Amino acid sequence: MAFDIDGDGSLAFRHASGLIGTLSAEDNLNGRMRLVSERAGEVSAYDSVEALVRDGWSLYENSNALPNGR
Repeated sequence: MAFDIDGDGSLAFRHASGLIGTLSAEDNLNGRMRLVSERAGEVSAYDSVEALVRDGWSLYENSNALPNGR
């Protein structure tokens, strides 16, 4: 998965349940699909982008409104 990185170096995702998670630039560059939940700090790991999407995650377009100023 390729994307431009700015700010704190993470990419925001939103789960169908409303959770917000982030994928760090380091994980992305190393081929790891690990989303960290902003609310609970839980880590969800996926084998592929397709698996991540099937589980209900999508890119979060309003990343300027992330909790904790992220």
